[in-house]
Amino acid sequence: MHRKIRYISSILLLSIWLTSIMVLSFLPQFYAKGTTFQDPQYFPQDVNYSLHMLGGSSGGDSYYIQFPLTSGVNRHAIADLLKDSRLKIKQASISHLCVPFFLAEKDTAVPYIRSYIEYANEPWFHHQREAELITFAGGDPAVCGLIDLPVQWHTYESIQQDFPQIDRDDFQQGTSILAPSKYCQVGDTFTLIIPIPHEGATEENIQKNIHFEVLHTTVAATYDNPEISSLILSADYLFSVHPHINYEEVQLHNLQPQDAAWTVELEQ
Repeated sequence: MHRKIRYISSILLLSIWLTSIMVLSFLPQFYAKGTTFQDPQYFPQDVNYSLHMLGGSSGGDSYYIQFPLTSGVNRHAIADLLKDSRLKIKQASISHLCVPFFLAEKDTAVPYIRSYIEYANEPWFHHQREAELITFAGGDPAVCGLIDLPVQWHTYESIQQDFPQIDRDDFQQGTSILAPSKYCQVGDTFTLIIPIPHEGATEENIQKNIHFEVLHTTVAATYDNPEISSLILSADYLFSVHPHINYEEVQLHNLQPQDAAWTVELEQ
């Protein structure tokens, strides 16, 4: 079982700071709004600069983990960027660098899980440790399986303006999530198994250098977007249990575009 993961490259080199932000297993490219790269997906309103991973692939045997473990947009460097009042981070998220597995009864009536099982070509995640993981999450291997629903991990700041009803602490602790309204309703619950590779883990030695976190979470709010069907979880929670994970996408807004010298410094 092998999954190819591809990303569209869209990365701005933000002067000397961001030179050290990108730690990738693939060569990055750098773009700003107004250049030849104009995909609206990466430049929504008020976004001037977008940083993305370029690409990659991973396999089910290694739990879809990207190697090296330091791939992505360095989260500590992004935290330093937040200290500059001239920049605002509009979005900082992770999609494919961490793929959690959802515990599901094979005859479940949960609408989101049911629809995924019915329409996905290969809905079930099969692995040599499958029964062990199901039991670890509190399930019965005779009646349960594992699926990998689409997820995105976002900072609270990325969602708070549109979803002020989401409690910050609950979201950042992982116990509250956002979900698509076409599949979910407030109060729906999910059990996730999150693979956590250890320092020094490689695709060859991952089975001896990994542990798993179980997360029980509840839908606290739903969103309407026909083009997106991901569950939205907390990047801060993920950082608290996954010491090596970085951001996969960061979108930045220049709050002082009228300052020509500052803008030139950003885009050099």
